[in-house]
Amino acid sequence: MGLIKTKETLTSLLPVDGNIDEKLILRFLDSVEMNKIVSLIGFEFYNKLDQQQEELSDKEKQVLKFFQTASGFFAMIKAAKFLRTKMSNSGLNSTKTTNTEKATWYEFIDTVNAYYEGAYEALDNAFKFMETTLSDFGLWTNSTAYKDYQNLIVNKVSVFQKFYNINESWMTFNALKPLMREVEEEYIKSFLGDCFDELKSKSEIKKILIPAIVNYTVAKSATTGTFSFEGNLLKLQWSEFPHQKSIVMDETQRRNFIENRENAGLEYLRKLKKYLIKEKENYPCFKIPESNNNSKIITNDAGMFLF
Repeated sequence: MGLIKTKETLTSLLPVDGNIDEKLILRFLDSVEMNKIVSLIGFEFYNKLDQQQEELSDKEKQVLKFFQTASGFFAMIKAAKFLRTKMSNSGLNSTKTTNTEKATWYEFIDTVNAYYEGAYEALDNAFKFMETTLSDFGLWTNSTAYKDYQNLIVNKVSVFQKFYNINESWMTFNALKPLMREVEEEYIKSFLGDCFDELKSKSEIKKILIPAIVNYTVAKSATTGTFSFEGNLLKLQWSEFPHQKSIVMDETQRRNFIENRENAGLEYLRKLKKYLIKEKENYPCFKIPESNNNSKIITNDAGMFLF
């Protein structure tokens, strides 16, 4: 197991010294690939990339290079942390060398952050490439990992990107999937009730649901600490060094941001309500929510819902 098999592959894809003992890095591949790659593409496709590298198609070989690059960077991050110290009978000791000077702590941090950036960029490239030619990656499209997010209403990076800027990042989109699933449960199913499965795929309804889900998801993302906001850009926050995390909103700004995104989502659901009332003959299963003293609370068979 391990997508990088040789020192030549390692040195051709990654910024490492040609004299490096590749075993120091490659021994970390198993754990990082299980955590960072297998969970995204499934065991069957991963096993093909791992065990049948000579038989891969040209497109599969290109994707393999992207995954090898990502895996190598993640492995170097682990190696960089562990190789600075060694455990011996006397305890934990710093490693020393007489030939080169150790990187300073800030050089170490900058390098590790650059490795993270390289790894996530490679993963983004892999999934962007595969999504352009899905028919060539049947093992991925048939995997549970793929079907897991295809069941979502917002199931493409480009669709999310249309309503909020995530820099077309597949990895940011992937990290947002649990929040989108929460939004579907919390807001969309509560509103559509028993009609959810029937109506969510209707094109006219989906056009309104998508921006509602995106706005509610962005609001939720501001509460997690997993994402950073730079202007109108939402990014996955991958740094492991707390003092480097982007702080772009104070608490008041954060509350206002969340409220604005939630209000935007709410407006789309109001728009959907008007559409369903107007077209009620075409959607007989939908029961119009009852207003509660002109407040934002409505009631339907699914329960109480903010509206």
